[in-house]
Amino acid sequence: MNKRNVPNVGSASPRGSFDVKRGGLPLYNGLQKEQSIFQRGNAQLELILEMGHQSLDDLVEQNQILQKMQDRMSSSLRTLGVSEETIQKINRRAFKDKLIFWFALVLLLGGFYLVLKWFR
Repeated sequence: MNKRNVPNVGSASPRGSFDVKRGGLPLYNGLQKEQSIFQRGNAQLELILEMGHQSLDDLVEQNQILQKMQDRMSSSLRTLGVSEETIQKINRRAFKDKLIFWFALVLLLGGFYLVLKWFR
């Protein structure tokens, strides 16, 4: 065999690297090893997918909690006598802050992309 594990053209064995006499793995053992590697890879992918689903569920739950808290805060402010106009100003400001955050995040990711593209 040459350095790239490709059998030479003039090799005496027609089976190449799968010949048991030459010290390689038999075909069946090689396939078993490959199957076990794929099974381990699939198990790891399943674990990653499960963690992703769990994270998504946690984020949805946190979003619901935050919405409930916003409703409670608005209700508390009304009880304390804060005007509806002031509550709307607070909500508008919170919305603007969210927009600023998402815009900055998009700019940051775009900047990362351009820097990585520039270095390649």
